[in-house]
Amino acid sequence: MTGRHTAPPPPSVFPAGSRLTAQLTGPLPRGTPPLPEEVSPANVRWTHQIWVDTRAQALMTQAGIARRARKTKDGTDHDAAWVDLDINLDPQPKTACQAKPRRDHPGLQGTISAARKASYRACVRQARCTRLDTRTLRDVSAPVFSRTLWATGNVEISRDEWLATAVIAGLRVASNQARAPHRSRGAQKNLLNDIQGVAGELLAIRILEAEYGAGQVEHAILHWSGGTGEVQEKVDIVIRHRSWRIRLEGKCHLDEDNKRMFLVNRTAHQRSAARGAVGYLPVLGVLGRATARVGRLVEHAELDGWEPHNYGYDDVALRRPLREVAPEIFAAEWEELRASLRSSPEAAGGDTIRGLARGAMNRFEELRGSSFELAGLAHTELIERALAESRACWKAR
Repeated sequence: MTGRHTAPPPPSVFPAGSRLTAQLTGPLPRGTPPLPEEVSPANVRWTHQIWVDTRAQALMTQAGIARRARKTKDGTDHDAAWVDLDINLDPQPKTACQAKPRRDHPGLQGTISAARKASYRACVRQARCTRLDTRTLRDVSAPVFSRTLWATGNVEISRDEWLATAVIAGLRVASNQARAPHRSRGAQKNLLNDIQGVAGELLAIRILEAEYGAGQVEHAILHWSGGTGEVQEKVDIVIRHRSWRIRLEGKCHLDEDNKRMFLVNRTAHQRSAARGAVGYLPVLGVLGRATARVGRLVEHAELDGWEPHNYGYDDVALRRPLREVAPEIFAAEWEELRASLRSSPEAAGGDTIRGLARGAMNRFEELRGSSFELAGLAHTELIERALAESRACWKAR
């Protein structure tokens, strides 16, 4: 959205579901130097502005002001303002529209839904017409962000991955001991929540590395300082793809008998949007089971319509029934999917996972003062590094 404004336009003129932010807050001059009688670009207050939807910010490479060379005749009386978006529309419809089983990613099988195929076809038609309709990120990002983010399917979780999840989750619980009282759910729920979070992030890292390459996926799976300071400025995963950065959050739901809702903490969701994340890569699973279900990318704006609910901790969650989420995001009916996940083989016992996590919690200070570090490691290295400490963590439980 463009216009001559010094303040954001009213929300009533935004496209439905959009969240626009100004991009020309501190642009650099481009091209022709300013006319001698004009003020310095560093001091001028630009009256023209361009707002970009937060879902498209991952495609933006730069913003700038092109200074005019003259004011009369064929010169313009305005300095041209623009942002550069690096958009790649795949002109190969056969590649983009096929709905083949996912055999190109280890452990992930599934198909691209009819809605996703329609999105690909729309993008190909736009490319052929040499025009671009950026109605939503979903309309244009399928070929840009690859099929992986829009596919649904089952993924296998090994025993080693569950044990590594337990070790990392235990360390994360200990690092978060300084969390605000309203963010605490009690020792048992804090432990299960962090096991759930780490499980989802590890799966997301594995799947995205298979698509983009290990060196292109950055993660923030463990910080010794917990949820304070610079950690609050980081998203779970950053994909470095071509000239842009794709910022994502992992979101895992581990099923239990009493769970009926898919939840996202509202404060965390707002912070994620402010950090430039485009959405969530969701996972459904059961603690210790060998099979989980990966859903398609959930854009941030989709959660704006979810119901806010306070579960008694004075910390609001955005929620939606799993019976609605499952067919829309995971391409399966909830009761059938739930039964399938629960009946999958056990890779690691729940007591083993919880005990190992408690042992890791007890070794937090020891490992923090050692050479143990997970930052910058690829998925296989993360698993190996955590497993190397599993025996000692089990003894420390």
